Amino acid sequence: MKRPWTVRGYAWLLGRGVPGLSREDIDDAAADVDRLRREARRESLGAAGRFWLHELRALARTVADERRRLRPIAGEPAGVAAGLRRQVDTIVYDVRHAVRGLARDRLATIFVLVSLALGIGANAITLGLVDRLLLQGPPQIAEPGRLVRLYRRAPRTPAGDQASPWLPFVTYRQLAVRLHGVDAIGAYGVRDTMVGVGAQARITRVGMTQGAFFPTLRLTPALGRYFTPDEDAATAGALAILSDRLWHTDFGADPAALGRTIAIDGIPHTIVGVTPRGFSGPQFDRVDAWTLGSTRTADSYNWKVIVRLSPGASVSSLSSDLARIRAQAVDDEPKWMNGTTLFAAPIRYDDSGRESIEVRIAWWMTGVAAIILVVACANVVNILLARLTRRRRELAVRVALGSGRARLLRLIALDGVALSVAGGTIGLWLAGAIGPTVRQALFPSGGDWTTRGLELRLIAIVAGIVATTALAIGIAPAIGANH
Repeated sequence: MKRPWTVRGYAWLLGRGVPGLSREDIDDAAADVDRLRREARRESLGAAGRFWLHELRALARTVADERRRLRPIAGEPAGVAAGLRRQVDTIVYDVRHAVRGLARDRLATIFVLVSLALGIGANAITLGLVDRLLLQGPPQIAEPGRLVRLYRRAPRTPAGDQASPWLPFVTYRQLAVRLHGVDAIGAYGVRDTMVGVGAQARITRVGMTQGAFFPTLRLTPALGRYFTPDEDAATAGALAILSDRLWHTDFGADPAALGRTIAIDGIPHTIVGVTPRGFSGPQFDRVDAWTLGSTRTADSYNWKVIVRLSPGASVSSLSSDLARIRAQAVDDEPKWMNGTTLFAAPIRYDDSGRESIEVRIAWWMTGVAAIILVVACANVVNILLARLTRRRRELAVRVALGSGRARLLRLIALDGVALSVAGGTIGLWLAGAIGPTVRQALFPSGGDWTTRGLELRLIAIVAGIVATTALAIGIAPAIGANH
């Protein structure tokens, strides 16, 4: 069947522009153009005109670019340096060509970028949560992996084991003397208390503690000092340590706040120090002030005990030591402690001695985000394979002009790399913009760490995700083209 003069003219231009192209390749290209021309003609006359304009521009650009790349540079010296310079120029050209090609296919490119940005951004947010909850631990605490919290387990009841972190102070005192294989042991509690007087009074979270608490966390004060091990509420009086947030809001970050008083539960407390920004104690909820807790009243039953393990010690060895201590009599211990056992668990666990609901949600979100990214990568690969089918004529022209297999595969893979880098950049921006909102939804009283931007280690993790994504969606089309 005789082809229209427009198709024959295209074949003639292709043969003249690329002398090395075989007759069979020219006929295949002409057949493809004829098929696409008929499809465009069925839509409208304007669509047919736009089709021919696109085809002729693409042909002229491909031929010109390849001949420019192959043309010797006047006065260029020979040797390794010249070859390296030509290689760099070729790579830069290939990158520009990939970006121009993606810019021409706007709808598909926008769809791919949105898919990758959502997938990479969701992974950045959830991995940031997992990193904070499971790896870094509560902010500002040194080596949180060596910190554990002690729990008591009541005798088995029809409802099952009853675990609780609350221990009487007398039990903590005995543990501090008898425990082996630990670097430090401290106790604390958190309650909602009225802070301030008059119109500025409000209910906020206040921690009660004793002198060994802050040394156990190995925390450096931002201002002033912490309570000392020989201080308690009876001998030292009413002392308070402020959070960085309360120091800024109530005292304007004035260093002269040391020695002034603040009303906590209606009692004036002398300010002796300020904790570092972001510190919330051994949990992830914000605490605005710390006071010395009473060891002689009902409060002496409301203590959580934390232990810093010695290097090389394990939770199992600590559990054995706890069992040994519980087998011994403890003077003045309340009767409700009779028959209870003690066990240790990481400080990220909740008051029931199990993985907290926030950690479980973070793991679930990570799984969903990973699925979103995998689906996005699959969609991108399919789009790039379809785009590869439309680029057969361009690739045939490049082969005829002397491009090798390696360079053709690089041209194809660069589309995926460019999309991954752009999608990763947008995803990183989304993680920085939306991440604080997600963290505040999970931890409404989480403190400063929930509102901070992206950390360097998280940016490094996202860079790894982008590199993996680029590898996945860049190699798949290249393998398809190779076959």
